[in-house]
Amino acid sequence: MLREIDGMWQDEGFPPAEPSPRENGERRALYQGYLDAVDWSYPPRVARAVRLFEMTAKGVDRQYSQTAFDLIERDGYQVLDTGRIIGGAAMSPREGALASLTDPGAIP
Repeated sequence: MLREIDGMWQDEGFPPAEPSPRENGERRALYQGYLDAVDWSYPPRVARAVRLFEMTAKGVDRQYSQTAFDLIERDGYQVLDTGRIIGGAAMSPREGALASLTDPGAIP
């Protein structure tokens, strides 16, 4: 299972991660290590992590995935009946957020 976790993350372009010492169990520690390494301020990386959440939610029990989906929805994403995750704060600025922007070059 550890090899599968590494494979999923690395298939999405994430480098190998060190297991998190905060988690018990090898699988949880490795998965958390990848989560800790994600740059959550960079939308393309967030999008790749969201794709991973969609894939991994299909392979876990419904109660666990519902808890994860509740947390994802709390952060502004929408979980469709198909399991697809869309939206989120990192994907689109809130209305009026760029209204006072004077230098368009400030947007990366």
